[in-house]
Parts: sequence; structure tokens; C-alpha cells
Amino acid sequence: IWWEVRKCEKPKYTVIRPLGSKRDWWTGRSPAELRQYAPMLIAEVTVSGTMRQASSSGFRKIANFIFGNNKAAGQGSEKIAMTSPVRMEIEGSSSKQQGSSEAIAMTSPVIMEMAGTESLPNGAAGDVKMSFVMPSKYSAASLPKPNNSDVAIREVPGHTAAVLTFR
Repeated sequence: IWWEVRKCEKPKYTVIRPLGSKRDWWTGRSPAELRQYAPMLIAEVTVSGTMRQASSSGFRKIANFIFGNNKAAGQGSEKIAMTSPVRMEIEGSSSKQQGSSEAIAMTSPVIMEMAGTESLPNGAAGDVKMSFVMPSKYSAASLPKPNNSDVAIREVPGHTAAVLTFR
């Protein structure tokens, strides 16, 4: 899987600076970076349940969309290439007071942005947004339209994120 993920298209970014002084023995790079990401297009679903239930259900819904359950600009459907990373945002749980938030981002294979909670404890349920970054060849107008109304297409503005790198 690691080799396949390396071949996937990833969102465009610029490294602002490395974080921390420790360097990877193999690459000589910092294991964490502050990055400026370019705007990106995502396909997103919101699902409820435990983290395991929500991530499984969300992944299947979006995978179904990119594997061809969509309406292309011409006729029929179109398969959309898998990209990396997969994004997850936890919208809340009873374990933290409303109004507080925390954001964490990682490079492939997964980006998680946690907003409104630090985590979902074992067995706790909440709303989870899962999204796939769409290939850069598409615009909002040219991307095939999902047949499943649970899948929403959204433009994410450029943003800065602290990321843990995996090589």
C-alpha cells in the first residue's frame, strides 16, 4: 500500500518551514512541516457513529463516487483517480465543551482535522466528515456529479497546516 500511495496525486503545497530539530536518518528531513496548501476540490460526506463505523461508511460512499457512481459531463459515468490523502473531520462529541476546537493535519495516507473534540473515545459516537481530494485536472464545473446525494463537492480555500510527514 505504501508504494501505491506514493504514486497518488497529492494536493499542491509549499513548505514554509520544518518543525522541530530532529531529522529523519534516511531522508535528512524534519518529520513535521508547516505547509501552505493551494486551494483544492474535495468530495465530502457526513456520517454518524463511532469512528470505526463512520470512517468505514464514509470511505465506501466516496469510493463509490470515484469508482463511477456519478454523472459525467458527457453521457454516462467516469472513473476518477484516487488521490492522497483522505481527510477526516470530527464534528463533536460529548467529551468536550462546545466552542473549543483543535486542528491537526497529516500527509498521506490520511489528513485528519479535529474540530470540536480532541478525539472520539472508544465507543463514543459523533458526526464525522470524510473527504477525498479530487485530482487537480478537475474544476467544480468539470468534475462528474455524484449520484448519491450524501456526497457533496466543495472547494477548500488555500490554508496553512502543520503536518507530520511519512516517507
